[in-house]
Amino acid sequence: MNRDIWTVVFNDDQELFLLKKQIESLIHYNNTLNYNIILNENNCDIITQKLDLLGITNLLNTAKFKVDVFTRQDFLSDEEADTGNIPCQGYLVQQMLKMQVHKKSLCDEHVILDAKNVIVKDNFLESCPGALTRKSPLHFFDCYNYYCKLWHKGKKRLVKGTNTPFIFKRAILEDFEREFKTRNDFIKIFKTLYGNSSEVMQYLSSIVPPDFHSHIFSEFIVYDLFEQYITKDYTSINNQDHIIKRVEDFHFNENSMLIKLDSIGIIALHRYIVKEHNIKEANNFLDKFIYKDKVNT
Repeated sequence: MNRDIWTVVFNDDQELFLLKKQIESLIHYNNTLNYNIILNENNCDIITQKLDLLGITNLLNTAKFKVDVFTRQDFLSDEEADTGNIPCQGYLVQQMLKMQVHKKSLCDEHVILDAKNVIVKDNFLESCPGALTRKSPLHFFDCYNYYCKLWHKGKKRLVKGTNTPFIFKRAILEDFEREFKTRNDFIKIFKTLYGNSSEVMQYLSSIVPPDFHSHIFSEFIVYDLFEQYITKDYTSINNQDHIIKRVEDFHFNENSMLIKLDSIGIIALHRYIVKEHNIKEANNFLDKFIYKDKVNT
């Protein structure tokens, strides 16, 4: 399979801890795909120094697979990354970056990960089919409805959801950009609010909008709806119930090991769980998964 891996990260202690565990897991489980990291920061020198201090740079140097580290500026100008008064700037820029990975890749497919994704099976990403198909999205409802109207005459479509790993195809990303007359038109769609204006103002007036994701762009949902729009023989993936386990409400104890690791290929431990329990506990927990063959001997 002609594909590579892309992970976008930012300067956060829990985020970088998870990135390091992801890299450890890729090394331990014999990844063969090219691995690419994008640093989503205004000043990437700071986060680069942290990669050195945390031992991530040295760890990457031990990998047998090809590794490249890019900055946000390799893909987006400062002006393009500026989302103005729209909250969640870092999040939206991350979405822009994910839909630009083909600019620096020679592969036909791109496996998109978040730092929280930790591999627990040999060569998992080489063959994994991508995100699980859902009847409707769990978030980004207004964005979903907008693009259903634009490309599917308002008919609701199955979508792959917003979980990672998610597979992008180079040809689809390139066709998507060609839908827009100018580069500026393409960038503007990420900065569009897709909800009713009065509702948007209500959300913007809150310090922590309760469901703001409903109104902003989703790279995965829009990509999937566009792929269905231009692909005559599009088929949904519906057999992935066990490829990923999301670790959402775990206490780091022996009961957490009840997950049947032979039935999944990847676990997702969000940084807010790491923050809640501290990095030391999270490290011990993840090591039981990453190095389970050593733990069980």
